Amino acid sequence: MWGHSAFIVDNESVFVTGRPLDVKTLLRISRLPPSLAKLTNGLTSFLQNAMPDATLFGLMDPKGDSADSVYERGEKVELPKNEIPMKIATSLGVTSVVTESGRVYMMGSNMYGQCGVDAVDREFVFGLKECVKFSSETKSPSSPGKVKVKVPFITDVALGLQHAVAISQCGSVYSWGKGLRGQTGVGFENLRSPQKVIFKKEHTVKEVTSASDRVLDLKAKLVAAGMNHSAIVDQHGSVYIWGKLVKLEEEGEINNKEDDDHRNGGRVDASEPVKVLDGSDIKGEIVGLECGMAHTAVLVFDESSGRNNGRFHVYYHGLWAQNVDAMGGSISNNVEDAFSTKFVKIWSYEKKSVNENVKIFGGFDFTVLVEDTVKGDTDSRTDSRTRTRTLRVGDLWGDGLGAKGNVEEDGCDWFNDGGEIGNGNESVKTVCNGWKHKVIVVER
Repeated sequence: MWGHSAFIVDNESVFVTGRPLDVKTLLRISRLPPSLAKLTNGLTSFLQNAMPDATLFGLMDPKGDSADSVYERGEKVELPKNEIPMKIATSLGVTSVVTESGRVYMMGSNMYGQCGVDAVDREFVFGLKECVKFSSETKSPSSPGKVKVKVPFITDVALGLQHAVAISQCGSVYSWGKGLRGQTGVGFENLRSPQKVIFKKEHTVKEVTSASDRVLDLKAKLVAAGMNHSAIVDQHGSVYIWGKLVKLEEEGEINNKEDDDHRNGGRVDASEPVKVLDGSDIKGEIVGLECGMAHTAVLVFDESSGRNNGRFHVYYHGLWAQNVDAMGGSISNNVEDAFSTKFVKIWSYEKKSVNENVKIFGGFDFTVLVEDTVKGDTDSRTDSRTRTRTLRVGDLWGDGLGAKGNVEEDGCDWFNDGGEIGNGNESVKTVCNGWKHKVIVVER
């Protein structure tokens, strides 16, 4: 969603529009006046068709394997034969598709290995033809000394800025791509192929005698990724986060100048998962998990609260200071001014009818909540309508609205007055908030 959008159409085809590959051009054009940017895009489109090897004086990456630098309109991108797309995600010059067979196909920039194809010398992966190289080696009882390779069945993938996190059908977590802030959860190194993320028991749980005793039997249910951090919800409703400035610095934890890039305002990067919310500390079920650029939000539904139909709650974790320099400048020494050090409940909403629902969608600097009421509902609103409620938090590149996660009840300015889409008879299925554009998918 940085410079392109991707869609699954009719449950069988993938369409892409925008700039799905050339990140450098995207960032350069973003600094141009709108009229000049439009001219540059048009010239790029013309050149890639007339002269496939043209680079527009170094400003455009060459066309390769039938993959263009710019898709002015929605262009179909073919998957391998018999592969049916189920889920799709986009990030900075990267697109991922999870198929019905449990495979993952990616295309785009591969500078840090974010396409997961284990290729050091390939800056780009063109087209959705190459499967991400997952593997899990286990000893074969029938053949001692040999290993059996089992490829996990992937059900979901979340994309950060330049990294990816996936969960399998059995609840295992894998990550790959850029890892310099710990966002992969397996150290501070870049990963060119997926590695399994290990979740460890807290030191205070019990005395351990071996490394294997510390490993949790964790099954991930939900996954999300921010700009430089990642998050999952496990089978017990606990939330684990890792990556940039995720945890409080412990005394003596970082004590050399080389580690200064991994600390700020009393917080440090976490290169392995940290349990930030214990499932036993909240009442209800986590039904949504989303990451913004530097925050994480969970949507909880508690059917036992409220007068009749239950209540929704939103809990927030991450950066919310309004005085942080937009490009990662100095953070106040008062950690509470800059970060929520725990998940904090910032919004509650009581359902007015059994058919009313609330959905949560991630964004760059804010999270969107969509309240959906089904047509012919039993309350006073007999017509279907969709209203939006937004959490505008002071994220890294935030707009300074809604300090400390206040909810703006008036909805988004890209919806109609009252937070409705169109005439209010459409149901919002998906909201994607990109860098400088937004996509809303509705069902009529």
